[in-house]
Amino acid sequence: MKPTRLIYIANSRIPTDKAHGIQIVKMCEAFAGAGLEVELLIPRRKNIISEDIFSYYPIKKSFSVRRLFTIDFVGKIPRLGFLLQSITFAYAVRKYLKQQPEAIVYSRDIFSLWAIRRLSRKGIYEIHDLPSKLTKRHRTLFRRLVFVAISNGLRKALLEMGIEDSRILVAPDGIDLELFRASATTEQARRQLNIPFGQKIVMYAGHLYRWKGVEILLEAARNSPEWFFYIIGGTASDVYKYGHLAAEGSNNIKFIGHRKYQEIPLYLQVADVLTLPNSGKQTVSRLYTSPLKLFEYLSTSKPILASDLPSIHEVADRFTGVFYFQADDPISLTTELQKLKYQMKYQRDLAPYSWINRAKNILTFVSQDL
Repeated sequence: MKPTRLIYIANSRIPTDKAHGIQIVKMCEAFAGAGLEVELLIPRRKNIISEDIFSYYPIKKSFSVRRLFTIDFVGKIPRLGFLLQSITFAYAVRKYLKQQPEAIVYSRDIFSLWAIRRLSRKGIYEIHDLPSKLTKRHRTLFRRLVFVAISNGLRKALLEMGIEDSRILVAPDGIDLELFRASATTEQARRQLNIPFGQKIVMYAGHLYRWKGVEILLEAARNSPEWFFYIIGGTASDVYKYGHLAAEGSNNIKFIGHRKYQEIPLYLQVADVLTLPNSGKQTVSRLYTSPLKLFEYLSTSKPILASDLPSIHEVADRFTGVFYFQADDPISLTTELQKLKYQMKYQRDLAPYSWINRAKNILTFVSQDL
């Protein structure tokens, strides 16, 4: 009998200001849109964001949310606290799954999937990175999983581990076409956000993790005084840290800080050029990632200046208006920026990358295994 219910396990505080939160809830919404009854399982943890999931994110109330017991000492004793929290959450998940024998089990968290190891069922593992240390237990669990890899780099790594190709689907991240459909011109967006019309703007929208390349942007800004670099996103501590570094040699860098997801389309319209400066020093960045921001950038008609990495080429090469610079090289970024005809507009069809299409492709792929 074809499964009609899907349980998405996410050992995360949701809502969150991090990108994985929007990806998780958008996939829950998409699976529901594909005709499944969907329930999101998350831990009962302290959260500085007090808003309800369905008001914090631009999503329909088309799936249910269940918070399971967990021991939460992560803020007090980070390493031991995280391990204790993960173990207690996995135990609560296993107990709950025993009551749901017919449901599809889906997660991007390998630790949570340990909950199914003694249950007579398979699980779907949406893999975004490889575990830092692969053990015999990992390999045993992997035999019980169907894999949704977000990049061909991850697919290749799984094949090298001995995972059969028939159990791996490559499904890059997606885009909310309705949300990111341009509703304002550059001039209108700048007027709404009170941003000067005379500025030439390079924009980055995303988190400020080191492998995302924010330090490269700061150096490139110092070499490009005629451009203004707007940086959207990041935690308060990261904004403070990098804002302090930027103030030491440049006055053309502006940190906007975190903005709600539904505000991002308007900010992207402000830019003349959008940039994706991922570092090539980390494997996750060079080979494995499928950046949400790339799809968001592609939803505009703006030129995109991106690091020359296999993970970026995988999707970006299918579209016009994406230009590359040498990863981790601010001089290369600056040189390519000067070459750009930033007034050019590009038409791109992202319909194949909608969240609903992604969900349908996954369900089609896994239906035989489940």
